[in-house]
Amino acid sequence: MFKNRKEQLADLELAYDAFMQTAKGLSPEALMKPLGDWTPRDILAHFIGWNRITLAGCAEICEGIEPFYFYDGTNDYRKVNASFLSRFNSTDRDILLNQIQITKDALVPYLWTIPASRRTCHRSALCRLAHPRLRQTQRRDRFGYMITS
Repeated sequence: MFKNRKEQLADLELAYDAFMQTAKGLSPEALMKPLGDWTPRDILAHFIGWNRITLAGCAEICEGIEPFYFYDGTNDYRKVNASFLSRFNSTDRDILLNQIQITKDALVPYLWTIPASRRTCHRSALCRLAHPRLRQTQRRDRFGYMITS
């Protein structure tokens, strides 16, 4: 079970602060040094992009529309993530951190506005904020399996 909204958003603030402190300590060279398949710069671009599209996706869900980025879910969001790397392509750490701050400052207040009745959904983990109309498109058959109607 999920914690309540206040605890979740407090956890987000703690994680965000720790992440930003770590990123602020990176030299320009370290920012571009690969960590497996990604550089820290790529990770910063990833956060900027996901903050932005999460906000847009929440609005779509509240309208009963599947978020535009779900098309790439079966591809582990590779196309979506690649678009972030090209769209948020700065190599300046401070510019990237500022963009993360701006997107977080837009997303978190929105998260505070979502009623408890819209924060959970059985459909998928990505659909925690789903509108009731989306839940109505699925039901269980007589054997308990989920079917889409």
